[in-house]
Amino acid sequence: MPVAIVTGGASSIGAGIAECLLAQGWEVVLAEGAAGQQSARELAARLGGKVSVEEVEVARPDSVDAAFRRIAARGGLQALVNCAESTGGALPAKAPFVSTGPADWRHLIETDLNGVFNCCQVAIPHLASSGKGAIVSIVTGAGLKGLKEAAIYSAAKAGVVVFAQAMAQELGPQNIRINSIDAGGPDARNVLSRKTAPQDVGKAVAFLLSERASHIRSEEHTSELQSRFGISYAVFCLKKK
Repeated sequence: MPVAIVTGGASSIGAGIAECLLAQGWEVVLAEGAAGQQSARELAARLGGKVSVEEVEVARPDSVDAAFRRIAARGGLQALVNCAESTGGALPAKAPFVSTGPADWRHLIETDLNGVFNCCQVAIPHLASSGKGAIVSIVTGAGLKGLKEAAIYSAAKAGVVVFAQAMAQELGPQNIRINSIDAGGPDARNVLSRKTAPQDVGKAVAFLLSERASHIRSEEHTSELQSRFGISYAVFCLKKK
């Protein structure tokens, strides 16, 4: 059974992703920090099936390395979903840039951008050794078009988008597929004119992790994901021939 790590798994979007992956035959590891452990355990109990919980602080490389090694040692690791963010799944409170400081920058960048780097850096060798793998990073529209009074958050999400694009070009020849998708914000509406639900994002992620998505490359299939799952906008970064 293939194994997928979902960081931020106890968030509403993380839960939607986990539920959809389980339905597609994945074993899911909910990777949560200390603050989210109780919620993660409650979610695992509710979902049942092949769900486990690991304590991971994505902003700390040593924590990521230790947890991912434990997970990989069980065998079957084939996917990583970067869903953890410092805001717990919702857009941060808006604040004028001049009212923010270095501590605000570090708080957001360390989890929302550095956390993605840390998880990818540790996961990729394990995926490569298995002969194939896939990574999906969850972003928001702020990473595609800067959000007023959320400059730091926008910078972090934009970094995740271009990081995925660059890594996809490098890792495609190793049969590792990398994509990022826009999950929208709490008030985002999709192309079906309704709010984007966690299950919408979950179905899209499950598709991108599956072999059915092996043809996805660049942004040419944005409309395909929209028609399948109603996601408002998608960024596809696969460059594998």
